[in-house]
Amino acid sequence: MQNYALVENGKPFTQNGAEELLKTNSKLSEYELQLETAALRADFREYVATRFAMKDSQRNFLNNLDDQTVAHAATVCSIAMANRLPIFIEKPVSKRHDEIPPFKTLSIVSNLRTESANDGSSAASGYVTVVISYAE
Repeated sequence: MQNYALVENGKPFTQNGAEELLKTNSKLSEYELQLETAALRADFREYVATRFAMKDSQRNFLNNLDDQTVAHAATVCSIAMANRLPIFIEKPVSKRHDEIPPFKTLSIVSNLRTESANDGSSAASGYVTVVISYAE
C-alpha cells in the first residue's frame, strides 16, 4: 500500500463524511493535495475504502463496480479535489432492514467545467455528485 498524505479510516460514507474529508483536505498544502489527488486517481476503490469507515457490504459493493464506472469516478473526483471543488454524496436510507438491499447502483454526476489556455493556465469550476440508489 502506498503512503499517502492523509489516511483516515473513520469518516462515514455520507455527505457529512465527504464534507469532513474535503474540510481536512482544504487544510493541505498544494503538494499534499497533489498526493491525495494522485492517490484518488490511481486507485479510487482503495482511496474510498481507506478514507471512509465502511461495512463489509459497502466494500463488496465498491469492489464489484465495473472498471469503467470506477475510472470515470476517479477522473472527475480527482479533478474536483485538485481544484478544491465540492464533491457531494447522495445516499438515501434503505427502507429495508437487512444488510444488503436487493439492488444497489452508483452513479457519478459531473457538473465540472475545465478550461485551459495555450499559456499553460487552467481553471475548473462546478461539482461532482456521487449518487447511491437502492431498488426497493
